[in-house]
Amino acid sequence: DGSRGVLEVLANNLERTGLSDHVDVLEAAWQRSLPSACSTRRFDVVLFSDAIYTKRGGFLLADALQRFTHKKGVVIGSVPRDRGGPWEDFIADMAWRDWVIRELDVPDDVFAGAEQMLAADSQSPGTPCEVRGVRIFLWCRSQHDRKVSSL
Repeated sequence: DGSRGVLEVLANNLERTGLSDHVDVLEAAWQRSLPSACSTRRFDVVLFSDAIYTKRGGFLLADALQRFTHKKGVVIGSVPRDRGGPWEDFIADMAWRDWVIRELDVPDDVFAGAEQMLAADSQSPGTPCEVRGVRIFLWCRSQHDRKVSSL
């Protein structure tokens, strides 16, 4: 992410859940040149959330995702429901880059758990009523789509 505040919240969440040893949190202002520490790194899974506000931003995010993800890696993104305009351009750009998109069905108990966590977390910028307004998408490269469909 390019926002230090978001990175701090993410790092705290990872620490609380015991996952901080397994996940790298990096500042990547993807609309500018990358820091040398992450310019050559590739990841198996890249996450993003609610990051597309302009057509140019969608193009730059697609470019960054392509650079950061291993050839057999996946991208998981969450966006608010009814996101239009630049989101559709981003989806088209990802398809042009040979990424296959699939919207994931999130079980009701996962939403309920997220709502409970948000209700209990006074430091979270989100609110429980926002949880069910989120859509989760998974992308993989088309040549690896069959392997990912079995997940």
